[in-house]
Amino acid sequence: MNNTILNLETLNSEYNIILKKYEQILSDYSNFLQEQQTPEPLISITGQAFWGTKALSTTTSPNVTECKALCSSTTNCSGATYTSNTNQCWLRTGTGTPIPAADTSYAIITQNMEYLLTLQYLNQRLTTINDNILKAIEQGQPLYDEQNKNKQIKKYTLQNNFAKLNEERESIDKTIKEFQNLNEAQIESNLSVNQNYYSYIFLLFFAIFIIIMLIKFVPSDASNVKYGGGILNNNTYFIIFAIILIIFCIIFQK
Repeated sequence: MNNTILNLETLNSEYNIILKKYEQILSDYSNFLQEQQTPEPLISITGQAFWGTKALSTTTSPNVTECKALCSSTTNCSGATYTSNTNQCWLRTGTGTPIPAADTSYAIITQNMEYLLTLQYLNQRLTTINDNILKAIEQGQPLYDEQNKNKQIKKYTLQNNFAKLNEERESIDKTIKEFQNLNEAQIESNLSVNQNYYSYIFLLFFAIFIIIMLIKFVPSDASNVKYGGGILNNNTYFIIFAIILIIFCIIFQK
């Protein structure tokens, strides 16, 4: 029975320490969302790696700070992995969570994701400890009933906290999923904009090429056509046709 009491006190102490940290991180995250910077800052986690869903590039960087800066300046970079022993910087795109790696590895992720992962981990720890406390109370219930009937109140409080933590964990998991979906949608949007831009440039240069070829190969002394008292030669009609073609290409591109 003494072991049960000692175990309960240890669990209570651990629970209170983690709960304070959890509440502090939750408060910090709330402040971060209100003051979120653009572009979103990146942080590095020692002993982990981030691989996302697709590789962007691999380069050499002198340190993890330079690797973070490179990711920040690269379109569609959602994170990176840096290894200090080889000075390799792997830029990645897509969603994912850091995984354990060698001590020389650094997972580079957004500050937003780091907060969510920390909250998720602390929530799981609190849920586990809460469950262990309830089991310890059940085992020592006869002694607690003799010593203090108010222990039952503590049990109900823990049960309520357990339910609340489960709700918050579901909310955190949902937020992480929404964050990942938003990141994927943004990457797809950037790719679509780039494709439209290059198509527009191609059509524009194609239309200019047609105009140049018409002017070059159509004789300047081509037969003239009178219209409304004025004279229009064939070159003029070809240029008008080319302009109409450009307008058509632009409207079609939209």
